[in-house]
Amino acid sequence: MGERIKKGPELILPMSAVDVLKKSALMISRLEEQARLELVKQNAVGYNERMIDKALTLAQLPDELQELSERNILVPEEIKNLSMGLSKSAKRAIRDNNYFVMSVLLKPIGIQAGEPNELKKFIDHLEKNKSLKK
Repeated sequence: MGERIKKGPELILPMSAVDVLKKSALMISRLEEQARLELVKQNAVGYNERMIDKALTLAQLPDELQELSERNILVPEEIKNLSMGLSKSAKRAIRDNNYFVMSVLLKPIGIQAGEPNELKKFIDHLEKNKSLKK
């Protein structure tokens, strides 16, 4: 079962595919920051654990989106396709214990510190197009 978003004292289910992507993006940002702190402490084991958590977050995206579909919530093909690609890459990195690949998931070549990763850019694209359709 997908992770529920905490809001106040109760837990609520994501209500859209973008909600699922936002939750994952937030989790990944937190994990990457935790991983960075592990590197500062020269804790390779802690760093690797955060990278595995990051990859698992991406690997689970299609399942979380499927839960929306089962609740009769529309999941656009564009989002399904992205999630399947990210999941496949993440699962391959986990299978191969490739921490480098885990670390660069969502990061295009040449990305600078503080720039949004590919998932955040995709969410921005979806939200911009949504507002244009109104």
